[in-house]
Amino acid sequence: MLDIDADIRPCPEGASDHRAELTRIGGKEQIPLLLDPNTMAVVYDSDKIVDYLYEHYGSGKPPLSLRARPLATLSSRLASYLRGGRSAAQLEPASRPELPLELWAYEASPESRLVRETLDRYAMPYVLHNAARGSEKTRELERLDPKAQVPHLVDPNRGVSISGAGNINAYLRDCYASSSVSSGRRPLPRGPRSRASV
Repeated sequence: MLDIDADIRPCPEGASDHRAELTRIGGKEQIPLLLDPNTMAVVYDSDKIVDYLYEHYGSGKPPLSLRARPLATLSSRLASYLRGGRSAAQLEPASRPELPLELWAYEASPESRLVRETLDRYAMPYVLHNAARGSEKTRELERLDPKAQVPHLVDPNRGVSISGAGNINAYLRDCYASSSVSSGRRPLPRGPRSRASV
């Protein structure tokens, strides 16, 4: 809603890499945690994080949809439930890219949620570029994909730029899932919407 980009460090159950960093930053292993590099503020708890973000980067007060906290939490849990119960708590082994992946998405996009769930299951760090309809960042997204379609993934490690949840999730599985890496398969982007940038 605030059009803010974020470096995401998923912490599913069973993943230790980012949890060690979590403890170094805030002194305890509790999520969610927000670290604001502009103010060096460390904020725990989703309600407090939302309030902090609106106080520093928004109108000062969250919209009504976010002030009705129990309803917002329930709708998020319901979305996960309707996805068949798969959640970020289910770690799947994956190799780590040297450079963070970049995901162009926005919160209300169901396809974006599918990709975020996959990245979370892999405990894979990524830069989230929030680019909802009307965002000033849409022009930058159009340079990657003329249709400005979200979700859109950029992998700077392989020079790949790819759109669509199905294509992105297949790419992540083929390139970074441990079973794919150990088998020596050479993955390629799939589908008519896929394109590799040179």
